[in-house]
Amino acid sequence: LKLDRSEQEVADPLGYKQQVTEATASAKRKRDMKSLKAQKASEISNRPLQGMIQTFLMLFLSGSGLNIFSIMFTCMAMWTPLKTFYNFRSAFAPYEEEGISLFVPKVKYLALNMVTLLAGVYKFSVMGLLPVNAEDWISFVEVSAPVEEAYGVLLT
Repeated sequence: LKLDRSEQEVADPLGYKQQVTEATASAKRKRDMKSLKAQKASEISNRPLQGMIQTFLMLFLSGSGLNIFSIMFTCMAMWTPLKTFYNFRSAFAPYEEEGISLFVPKVKYLALNMVTLLAGVYKFSVMGLLPVNAEDWISFVEVSAPVEEAYGVLLT
């Protein structure tokens, strides 16, 4: 009695005919690889969103006073997006392939990092470290020469 029937050719059931060729299997694998790369690129574009919540909470909890910790947290919150702006091409490099559009994930990635950067700029302006008021620029205003001069004499 032989239980191994892997060597026998079994006919397909009625109504079922599977015709898989090497070309269709290769095309399906290539299509699956492209969709997988597009999905991974989309996941890469969501990474700044994961750190954004933590950054906003950290900026909120550091307060608006001028102390070393709030300045340090704000600088760190601004440094991270600047670093990702510089290296964003290398983040998407493994997923670039002909037929895969990475425009939307790249724009989303840059936009989310820009929001985090703007939050740091806003925090600096709230702390008073950015010159946004007219009083901050008063030293650059030239003193104008008087148009008229009046002299008076006191007679007693």
